[in-house]
Amino acid sequence: MITHVFNNKLGILEVSYSGVIIANDLIEYGEWLSKNPNLPRNLRILTDATQASYNISQMDIERVRLAMVDHCKPYIFVKNALIHRKPVETAYSVLVSKKNQVENYIQAVFYTREAALEWLLG
Repeated sequence: MITHVFNNKLGILEVSYSGVIIANDLIEYGEWLSKNPNLPRNLRILTDATQASYNISQMDIERVRLAMVDHCKPYIFVKNALIHRKPVETAYSVLVSKKNQVENYIQAVFYTREAALEWLLG
């Protein structure tokens, strides 16, 4: 499941992944992002995936990456700090990051919320 709330104090979208996450979950979440006119056009996202496990194939990674191109179009930039604690989920995020060809999207993977916030807001 993917849940989200906008933190007005920090000016960031706080997202939480829990349970088993599949490619369609990520694509549906991206579609919500692309259609949401209330989010800032310079979007900073803090994604906590410490309670999630991914069930995503290598083909799914490419599908998600391609969908990200469209999902980021309404934004000047999207900066996403992901928090992971498990090696497999970290590897998936690193793979997506390395294959990233979305000009206005940048992501980094962190182990702690503090480190992620420092990068995101710094």
